[in-house]
Amino acid sequence: RASYNWKDDRANGIHQGYNLYTKDYGQLDVNASYNLTEDLSFTASVVNLTEELEEGYWKQSNRFTYNQYSGRRFYLGANYSF
Repeated sequence: RASYNWKDDRANGIHQGYNLYTKDYGQLDVNASYNLTEDLSFTASVVNLTEELEEGYWKQSNRFTYNQYSGRRFYLGANYSF
């Protein structure tokens, strides 16, 4: 399964009397699972597959305030039912 998460430009706070904004941002996540037996299954996920960067600005989009980069993240899991 793949999912694309999108957030438009948004206000996220106030600093020194000015609104702080986050630019529009999207990321692609991928998940998979496999049932080896009726009781044992495995899962794998990749979050932010395209390594998108979240950027913030002050009042106007050309007034940069921050970058938030969490990178591509990998997760593995197993589940056993008894």
